[in-house]
Amino acid sequence: RQIVTTNVGYVRSVFAADLDGDGDLDVLSASTTDDTVAWYENTNGNGSFGPQRVITAFAPKAVSVFAADIDGDGDVDVLSASTQNDNAAWYENLNGQGVFGEQQIITMQVNLPLSVFASDLDGDGDADVLTASVLDDKIAWYENTDGQGNFGPQLVITTLAESANSVFAKDLDGDGDLDVLSSSGDDDKIAWYENQINGGGGGADGFGSQRVISSNVDNARFVFAADLDGDGDAEVLAASGADDQIVCFENRTLIDCNENTIPDECDINGSTSTDCNNNDVPDDCELVGNDCNHNGLPDECELADNDCNNDGIPDDCQLVANDCNDNGKPDDCEPAGDDCNANEVADGCDIAGGTSGDCNTNGVPDECETATEFSKHVLSNTAGNTFFARAEDLDGDGDNDVLAMTGLNSIGWFRNEDGLGTFGPEFRIMGDGAIVRSAYAVDLDGDGDTDVLSASQLDNKIAWHQNVAGMGIGWNSRTIATDAIDAFYVHAADLDGDGDADVLSASATDNKIAWYENLILEGGGGSDGFGPPQIISTDAQGARAVIAADLDGDGDNDVISASAEDNKIAWYENVDGFGTFGPVRAISFSAAFAYSVFAADIDGDGDLDLLIAATGQRPRLLRNNLESGNNWLRVKLQGNGTTTTRDAIGATLELTLDDGTVLSRMVSPTRSYLSQVELPVTFGLGQQAAKSLSIHWPDGTVQEIESPKLQATLVVEQEK
Repeated sequence: RQIVTTNVGYVRSVFAADLDGDGDLDVLSASTTDDTVAWYENTNGNGSFGPQRVITAFAPKAVSVFAADIDGDGDVDVLSASTQNDNAAWYENLNGQGVFGEQQIITMQVNLPLSVFASDLDGDGDADVLTASVLDDKIAWYENTDGQGNFGPQLVITTLAESANSVFAKDLDGDGDLDVLSSSGDDDKIAWYENQINGGGGGADGFGSQRVISSNVDNARFVFAADLDGDGDAEVLAASGADDQIVCFENRTLIDCNENTIPDECDINGSTSTDCNNNDVPDDCELVGNDCNHNGLPDECELADNDCNNDGIPDDCQLVANDCNDNGKPDDCEPAGDDCNANEVADGCDIAGGTSGDCNTNGVPDECETATEFSKHVLSNTAGNTFFARAEDLDGDGDNDVLAMTGLNSIGWFRNEDGLGTFGPEFRIMGDGAIVRSAYAVDLDGDGDTDVLSASQLDNKIAWHQNVAGMGIGWNSRTIATDAIDAFYVHAADLDGDGDADVLSASATDNKIAWYENLILEGGGGSDGFGPPQIISTDAQGARAVIAADLDGDGDNDVISASAEDNKIAWYENVDGFGTFGPVRAISFSAAFAYSVFAADIDGDGDLDLLIAATGQRPRLLRNNLESGNNWLRVKLQGNGTTTTRDAIGATLELTLDDGTVLSRMVSPTRSYLSQVELPVTFGLGQQAAKSLSIHWPDGTVQEIESPKLQATLVVEQEK
């Protein structure tokens, strides 16, 4: 690997072309965080590159770059696509040596364009332009009307490419003109469109209807075409984002595949041959090696309801030596739900083939009935209308106890007596709540044990319950607020950067998100130890959940809310790190009756994404695409299993930055109403580096790590 440059923002696209006319290939880049299109000179023709040369710094969220001679003067010009202002543009190479002119807009009729391409589509000798755009599912082209870079109106080829993200042009059918290829992520599709411009077909855009090459390229992201097998036609390459695959589709362009002196399309249209799979190839041309059961029908035409294992082979072609129980179903189709011992052999085959007995003739292999199973252990039979139960170490003995709503108006906990899951009777924490909706366990008073927060609906109360002796036996309840109308959720996090846990609340009837400063250690805040409510928003209609997480990676905790009546997921930036929050930023208005949200780095790119739950909908992932360029560190703790639980619930992590700032996070299993969250914690550091990481384990021991590596996940095992 040879690095061209590190002086660039978040790069989304690169392209190689001879920009200065010296006969070697230079490099172009498009980067989103600095809105820049730039080039780098190949100074010696051997891959040594000079400094960045900015073509423009005004291509907001630049995501695609391409090079072609747009104005017909013999040198290479540059094209770009930008997502923030939804445009495709070009930049003239003024002197043929890489001095570029101002941005010239080709189109603004694209919604989130991700790809731009140039080639001579209409055969008039100049370079026309293609775009692919995500939010309008559009592939379109723009005629270079005079060969000098003046472009005509947008000509839409298709709007059937769901989340179109890549476009390419190549002669796929061997007729001498350039056809168009597209990839689209939401429908997993690679498709092509026949160029019929000079033949007078294809409608106003000059291209034929969409022809699907594949709809099974999971999250298709890129498409390209070239002659890979040397047979004179172009194969198609595609990238699959969800399963990290590069796939190739062989071009099998045939004119008379069955050699009956009738062109294939006449065979089909004239009904001299069938085309059951509608791929424009007569069925009898496909039978060699494609008719496993010799019934005169191509295999792929028989897959509907006849391919239980989705391997592209009809089931009845696989039954020989693959149907041990003679039930007409291939063995590998049966283990799902019918392989209790997980040996990849259907249970009925285990018994019939004698690999396992069935002494009680109950149809279950004997070894499945002696295998490890889970059994139910009832902690309480009286915890009616329970909204939550979760693991917390409430007595400080190093194992996980259970914190739960133990009645409509009460919160209690059950002691893990031996660390092996033997639980004692309930210890009541509170019993006077008016419909308890939420509880959160956290050390609020800084004494090293776990206290509990509660939100109760009918009395509009946010309260905290002090673990007096640290053993979970004595609890001192204190009211923080009684004006959270229909209090629904409570959460804790350090919002003002002073190292202690402040309190967040969400209340449904007053549509309010608020926070309360922790003043316990300062001796302020009255009898409850907390400051007055500080309103973040009163526009979360029917607020159901609120959490804190560093969404922008700047080192402080922002706030995220879920509200049911406006179907909204929103976030509020902690603008100064001291608990001053900016205006609402709506992330989604399509979470019908949203009631849950939590943050985790789902896609492994170092920032926190959001998972949401809404009534009647599947859980949804909202990817964080802020592309802040900030540093980050993800930490996963593993306790020793004796004095600290294995998952290290209750541990506090303090990350000291170069300027002395200390960021604090706590390992907690609870993050949102009716949901759980992963235990690893994520730090955003802004542009700073880290000096040290201090881990305060729940048993009181402290572990120090100097200069932890950033942009990575750090796994820390507790020292024994």
